[in-house]
Amino acid sequence: SSMCIGVFSRDFLEKNTMRVREGISVGEDTDFLFRCILKCEKIYITQCNLFLYRYNEDSVTRNLSKKNILDLLTVCDERINDILSNKPADIDEKKALAFFAEKFIHFGIKLNRLPKEDKDELIQFIRKRKHITCYSNSIPDKVFCVLIHVLGVRFSCFVFDTIVKMRNSLRGG
Repeated sequence: SSMCIGVFSRDFLEKNTMRVREGISVGEDTDFLFRCILKCEKIYITQCNLFLYRYNEDSVTRNLSKKNILDLLTVCDERINDILSNKPADIDEKKALAFFAEKFIHFGIKLNRLPKEDKDELIQFIRKRKHITCYSNSIPDKVFCVLIHVLGVRFSCFVFDTIVKMRNSLRGG
């Protein structure tokens, strides 16, 4: 969902008043690209590698804050609502819902890494939208969906974040 994966004509962007939303620090590229895809009449796909991703330890997605997580969770929520209310004909609804649900889950569990005072608002946000977690297709995310409905957001996020940290340390990352 990087900005680098799409090239759009200026006419298209102006005609559809497509702009990157201001004030969003994480998820703005996903938000912009999905809104463009919904408006595109034609999409061309190439198999060429046209850019190189540089891993930046100081990037905003590596150094999460309450605002960053909330921005991304909000984008996922809005795009899922778009999909459910508009039923775009040319988009695989299940895959699109799963894509945003997985982002929602994977960033949501990171709230555990924040100070307690920052967690509470995010937990409330996720609690009100926990139905989003059920759109994911991966088995771990389906387990998370069940846990979140049975044991609650706070405990489920703690458990899954701990598992992710353990997995990453075993992988050396």
